[in-house]
Amino acid sequence: MQFAWWVFFISLAYLGLLFLIAHFADRRAAQGKRFGANPYVYSLSLAVYCTSWTFYGSVGRAATDGIGFLPIYLGPTLLFMVAPFLLRKILKIAQAQRTTSIADFISSRYGKSQLLAGLVTVVAVIGIMPYIALQLKAVSTSFDILSRYPVIAATASDPVAVLSDKAFYVTILLALFTIFFGTRRLDASEHHEGLMVAIAFESLVKLFAFIAVGVFVTFFMFDGLESIFDQVTDNATLSELISGRALFDNGSWTFLMLLSALAAFCLPRQFQVTVVENTHRSHLDTAMWLFPLYLLLINLFVLPIAIAGLVTFPGGGINADTFVLTLPMSAAQPALALLVYIGGLSAASGMVIVATVALSTMVCNDLIVPVMMRYRLLHFGRMESTTATGMLKALRRITIIAILLLSYSYFKIIGDSYALVTIGLVSFAAAAQFAPLIIGGIFWKGATLKGAIAGLSTGFLVWGYTLVLPAFAQSGWLPLSFIEQGPFGLTLLKPQALFGVSWDSPLLHSLFWSAFINVGLYLSVSLFTRQNLIEWTQARAFVDVFEHKNEYVTRPWEGQIRIADLERTVLRFVDSDRAMSLFGRYRDSSLSGYSPGMDAPADLLTEVEKLLSGVIGSASARVLINTSLRRSNINLDNVLDIIDEASLAVEASREVLKSVIENVDQGISMYDKEMNLVAWNRRFVEINDIPESLLRAGVTLRDLCLYNLDKGEYGEVEDRDAFIERYIHDAFQLQRTVFEKKRPNNTIIEVRRTPLATGSVVTTYTDITQSKQAELELTRLRNLLGNMIDSMPSALIGIDVDGRITHWNREAERMSGLRAVNAIGQLLSELFPLFPDVLRKIARSIQTLSPDQASNLRWENDKGEVRYMDVTVYPLLGEGVEGAVIRLDDVTETVRMEEMMVQSEKMLSVGGLAAGMAHEINNPLAGIVQSVQVINTRLGREMDKNRKVAESCGTSIDAVADYMDKRGITALMEMVSESGKRAAKIVSSMLSFSRKSDLKFELRDLRLLLDETVEIASNDYSLEKNYDFRKLIIHREYPDELPDAWCEGGQIQQVLLNLLKNGAQAMFEAAAATPQEGRNDAFILRIYARGEWVCVEVEDNGPGMSPAVRRRIFEPFFTTKEVGSGTGLGLSVSYFIITQNHRGSIEVKPGQKGGSCFVIRLPTAAPETV
Repeated sequence: MQFAWWVFFISLAYLGLLFLIAHFADRRAAQGKRFGANPYVYSLSLAVYCTSWTFYGSVGRAATDGIGFLPIYLGPTLLFMVAPFLLRKILKIAQAQRTTSIADFISSRYGKSQLLAGLVTVVAVIGIMPYIALQLKAVSTSFDILSRYPVIAATASDPVAVLSDKAFYVTILLALFTIFFGTRRLDASEHHEGLMVAIAFESLVKLFAFIAVGVFVTFFMFDGLESIFDQVTDNATLSELISGRALFDNGSWTFLMLLSALAAFCLPRQFQVTVVENTHRSHLDTAMWLFPLYLLLINLFVLPIAIAGLVTFPGGGINADTFVLTLPMSAAQPALALLVYIGGLSAASGMVIVATVALSTMVCNDLIVPVMMRYRLLHFGRMESTTATGMLKALRRITIIAILLLSYSYFKIIGDSYALVTIGLVSFAAAAQFAPLIIGGIFWKGATLKGAIAGLSTGFLVWGYTLVLPAFAQSGWLPLSFIEQGPFGLTLLKPQALFGVSWDSPLLHSLFWSAFINVGLYLSVSLFTRQNLIEWTQARAFVDVFEHKNEYVTRPWEGQIRIADLERTVLRFVDSDRAMSLFGRYRDSSLSGYSPGMDAPADLLTEVEKLLSGVIGSASARVLINTSLRRSNINLDNVLDIIDEASLAVEASREVLKSVIENVDQGISMYDKEMNLVAWNRRFVEINDIPESLLRAGVTLRDLCLYNLDKGEYGEVEDRDAFIERYIHDAFQLQRTVFEKKRPNNTIIEVRRTPLATGSVVTTYTDITQSKQAELELTRLRNLLGNMIDSMPSALIGIDVDGRITHWNREAERMSGLRAVNAIGQLLSELFPLFPDVLRKIARSIQTLSPDQASNLRWENDKGEVRYMDVTVYPLLGEGVEGAVIRLDDVTETVRMEEMMVQSEKMLSVGGLAAGMAHEINNPLAGIVQSVQVINTRLGREMDKNRKVAESCGTSIDAVADYMDKRGITALMEMVSESGKRAAKIVSSMLSFSRKSDLKFELRDLRLLLDETVEIASNDYSLEKNYDFRKLIIHREYPDELPDAWCEGGQIQQVLLNLLKNGAQAMFEAAAATPQEGRNDAFILRIYARGEWVCVEVEDNGPGMSPAVRRRIFEPFFTTKEVGSGTGLGLSVSYFIITQNHRGSIEVKPGQKGGSCFVIRLPTAAPETV
């Protein structure tokens, strides 16, 4: 049991190490040092292909089928070495389409169909669950075996309660680590570089572990390969085993190599690491040799270990899948066995984490989000950004847990029905159902969505019927007669001999029938169905990806949306830096102007679709944008619908169709698929200035094009024939196009071409000359007004009658730190905390239509700076318009200058007074103090001279001293001395206040400076007054990281010491005046950073100050203490030190617990004037 705990804690430590590696790699990537963007890391991450199936199961298969394990690795080897062009094309397409998963890739090819994306997701989840269950089985089994060391025994197959099942806790542990690894970022198209570095590390660990056990078994347990293979020659069974004749005889090698080659890019986890996580397509060049080399090395010792296991454990008492672990255990090598266990854990955990991350992305993007959007179960438009992103992250985390628990349930239900390798091949066969859709989609333009759905759905059903249901029957969940006799006794439907065709291997039987039906329906349905517009566009984008200069095809959008609304939509899903980067790039590159209020053009919508695809998937992204667009209800759309429906009957009822379109304001023409003009209206003739004699049924597009060329409609054309061919080709493109053309008479015509289902093309012509001129003028005026408003030094904010912001100029952005897109539509009172105090003035101004203002309003910006502003409200006076324009003027410098002037005047008066007092008082004050000292000396009893003089006068010095004590003269002399010293101290303080000596400014840690000051203040106590600073409780609220402050340490200590002593005395006096049992006097010391400032707060829980006292607290000679207890200069000097010497600020406010709180702000860098 003790060894079992060691295994458990080492497992946790290893998984923790993986997390630290991933975290470190992510942090370095954020700093620009990208370990993950490396061809070797990419190549090693592909080795996630080698799961516990490879680590344990290959030996188990070799023990039963000899070299039958090799085709699983020859397939991907040949794919990478012989057919890399396939992978290169997939990578090129995926990066152009911002693919987030295999479901996203397939659905994008077939018109971004949500239905197909959901179907692919369902197939992937159900198909890969057995594979994940395999990993859970492998980890729990290896843990169980190793924890019994040194005993070697087969694991029990009896049912175990869930809470007692090690596999259950393995599932929970892997779920937690998968959440840590895979949900830190929401954008699934972003690369998980940290995760990939961790997977690459795991690949090295499992390779090292497998080679280590192979070397040990071959060269230490036996005397080398020759010794092992001598065992084969002496054993007929083993000789037959490694020959592989059975595999070659029934064609299994060919099928398994093909299956594994397809799995290398069709398995969701392999697609994730090969395609989604690829940072540069050139990395594939390294993977072409390094990944096959890895597969070669990890399989070098499979056969020797299998033979050694059969020889060491004859009789089949030990499961061959565990030979890798049990052989070192049998040789009393616990360290090596533990290394093997860690290698198996690496193989299993890497697969589980990557597969679950990929599946959770697919489930969220292609199942949950589309369903919730479809049935209005969530409303992204009403959510804040943090709410939407937080909800999506929570959905992914819940999905990860659900997938792993479902896989665990499969593991419990199926039990030991299949060996490790067989379980893996079941999932391989499921993933192979995607191959026709991927390969056909990237090489055949004619493949349609209906063909893809028909092929995939039927192929998946056949796979489930021939592989999964038999597994349930073998596990006891279905009767065995289902396998032996078929359902309801129908022998033709026996799942492992479908239609009377049987194979030696149920896997090959299933693979044949599922592939045959899948490919057959995919091809036949595609041939007899038509593509819609998006399918047609995407088909060419995929097949001709290397021929397109633009990697992403711009498709038509039905409707409009303002750029500001589009920005708000994007910000709910994508972090602001990436979103603003996209809009910033578009603004900088736009040639037609850019304004948040203008409608977003099609190319910007397409870029936004790409960005959102990384978060919620391509299909959901397109639906989200489409649902955000405003539809334009113009007669033209209705006319096109009518034409589309009536075109099938155009031969019989051309007159009816013509009467429908004759009264439309737009010019309309329709050409049939032979390019004959079959319908037109009056406006078509007028707009294009075509003579009636030329127009007749049957005139061709070429005839009209020639006529327009002759009259110069297209300007100067050198090659007329080439121009006509290009014009006709563009006119009959299978996508809706919109463009504008300027005619020789300077009129501007908007031309819309719409293909119909019959192959005909409808073209509409709208004269937009006046609207275009008005639009240009309006744009010019809008830009002029916008530039004028944005150029003003004041912040201008427009609000409606409800207080919602309608305009936000550039100075308002600078002052608040909020972009206009984030401010417009928000309540003014929520953005500026100061406005609740003046909202009544704003409302009254709107109601009375009279301006109003408020001055010197105080607020704190996002950098922690205290600012003052004047607010002026101008009501809108236009008819039918309610609201106001608010002008904000930052008067902080003016207010500070006024305060500085007042304080400067006070300082100057004090300075002059102090200088005068220094000359006028110091000399007589020194004489008084010196005279008192001389008197005390001459009355001292110790001096012989004093005794002699007293005796010469007929008395004694003792008698004189007794007389002075009894008459109080000695006490009076002491009072004179103390008063003299106090007066000297006052003069010294005034001189210090009025002079600025040489100061040594440097960067200081205020935490250390404040602690040193507290230590100094601890010496302030008086036993006579029962006052002791050391009895006060000090609460420190210091951050771990804090920038240094630029200051003169001595002066800052002087200020802090003054605040501490004042607060301590205030708390002492309050306690003496109103004693309270259990009272705990305390200071709360806070230090924190705000922008370019470091702030110190000294707060006490004493009696506090009234507002009147707070207003005057920094004035010279102002004090609340009793006469003789204070000079009133301490805080005034402190104010001078902070504001004048340090260019900082100091203020006092009520404390949180009733006392006072002084706030000091010091700069983090040296001001120019210091």
